[in-house]
Amino acid sequence: MILAIARRAWSVASRPRETWPSIAAERLTPLALLLVYVVPLSLIPAVAWIIGVLRGGYYIVIPGFGENVPLERIFTAAALVVVASVFSVSVLAGVFWLLAPLYGVRRNIRDAFKVAAYGTTPMWIAGPALIIPVLTLAMAAATLHSLYLYVSGLEDVLGVSPSDGAEFVGVAMVCLIALSILFGAALSRWGVL
Repeated sequence: MILAIARRAWSVASRPRETWPSIAAERLTPLALLLVYVVPLSLIPAVAWIIGVLRGGYYIVIPGFGENVPLERIFTAAALVVVASVFSVSVLAGVFWLLAPLYGVRRNIRDAFKVAAYGTTPMWIAGPALIIPVLTLAMAAATLHSLYLYVSGLEDVLGVSPSDGAEFVGVAMVCLIALSILFGAALSRWGVL
């Protein structure tokens, strides 16, 4: 199973235009996609961040104080990486689903989940960069590649016209960021963050 996930991740990241048609034909439910693809791949940045913290790469500095991150907070933060991945993919899929009619395509939650999940692949693959803090800039490049995958996925899987793909992704990202801020504020309010 791990090998199949790795092959699919590499295929979508390196050859998206060839891979999206086979993804469109898949019959995985959104829940199955979350369990067999999103969660396993989101463990990559979570584990990399743990390794980076444990090797001393991340150090919280508060004006006048410095503290090492307590072990239980390290694992809580890593679990939050996985939760945030599932949340982000789910919300993004929901936003794709909601916006679809505005861009002349039929709503299909299964296909929206495919684009959201597989489009996020480069960010998970770049996760090992979190081991060395200075390499986290690689995450910026991975984010740009994910934006490209979202656009191409919306075109190839949902049928969004090429002239609307970038705008669709831009509007979806604004919605995702707003909802993520609200989610983070709720977690902070509950004392999780």
